[in-house]
Amino acid sequence: MSGYQLFWSTYTNNHAPTRGLDVSGLVAGIVAVVVTGVIVTVLGVYCYKSKNKGGRRPARAPVMMAADGGPSAPESVPLAGIIAPALPSYNEALNRSGQHDAPPPPYSGGAPSEATAPADNQ
Repeated sequence: MSGYQLFWSTYTNNHAPTRGLDVSGLVAGIVAVVVTGVIVTVLGVYCYKSKNKGGRRPARAPVMMAADGGPSAPESVPLAGIIAPALPSYNEALNRSGQHDAPPPPYSGGAPSEATAPADNQ
C-alpha cells in the first residue's frame, strides 16, 4: 500500500464513536428555543391586544343631551364663495413692503456691553 492509501485506511478505521453528550450544543439549542418562544409570545399578545382594541367602542354616546334629541344637519362652512388671490410675480414680491422689511436689531459683535458708572448723588 502506498502512504496515501495507508493514511486513509487507518484514519477512517481508527476513530471510535464517541458516547459523550454535546453539552454546548444542547445549551445553545435550549437557549434558542426559549428566545424564540419569548418572541412568539410577545408578538402573539401584541396582536391579540391590538385586534381586540378596536371592538371596545360603544355604539352610542353614554350621555344624551337635549340638543342631541334628533338628527341634525351637518355643520358646514361656505367656502365656495371664497376665491384665493393669485400669487404675485417675483418682482412684485420683491417690491412689496411687509412686516419683515425692518432692519435687524443691532449686533454688538460679541463685545461685552459697557457697564454704566454710578452717578454721584450729591
